[in-house]
Amino acid sequence: MDGTAPTPAAIVSPCKALPNSPWPTTPIARRELLQRMDLARPGCIGDAPFLAALGALWLDEGEHEQALVWLERALLLEPELPGAQVDHALALAALGEPAAAIALAQAWQIRTDVPPAVRHRLQQVVQAAARGPRAQASVQRWFRQRELNLVLGYETNLDNSPRLVELTLTAP
Repeated sequence: MDGTAPTPAAIVSPCKALPNSPWPTTPIARRELLQRMDLARPGCIGDAPFLAALGALWLDEGEHEQALVWLERALLLEPELPGAQVDHALALAALGEPAAAIALAQAWQIRTDVPPAVRHRLQQVVQAAARGPRAQASVQRWFRQRELNLVLGYETNLDNSPRLVELTLTAP
C-alpha cells in the first residue's frame, strides 16, 4: 500500500460486480448473494443487468412473484436483454401463464446462439403447456398447496374461574 487512493477506473461498482460474480451453487450461497444484492439495490435500480440477475436469483429461489417484479423492471430498461427475457418467460410460466415462454421458444427456434440448457428448459414449458395445466405444475420446481385443518375438542383450563359451571371474562 502506497497510501494513494485508487483511480476511478479501479473502483468497481456493486451494480457491475455483483451480477458478474460466480453464480451460487448452493442455497446458502444464493441467499448470501441475494442479501448483498438487496443491500445494493437502491443504488442499482436503474441498471438492467443488475435487476435481471436479481430476478434470476429469486427465480432460482422459487419466489416467482418476486422474480417477476425485478425481471419486468429490467426489461423495461433494456427490452432486448436475452437472459431477462428467458427468466421472465419462465417466471410467468411458473405462475401459470406459459404464453410468453411459448412465444419466446418459437421466436428463438432459428437462433443458433441459444445455449442448449436454455432451449431445453423452454421446450419443457412448451411441452407442459401442450399437455395442459396439470402438467405445468410438474415443470415447476416449487408449487403451492393449501391445507385446512380442523381440530375438535374443548379447553379444560378453568382452574381460575370462580365456579366450574361458568366462565368470567374481564375486559382489559
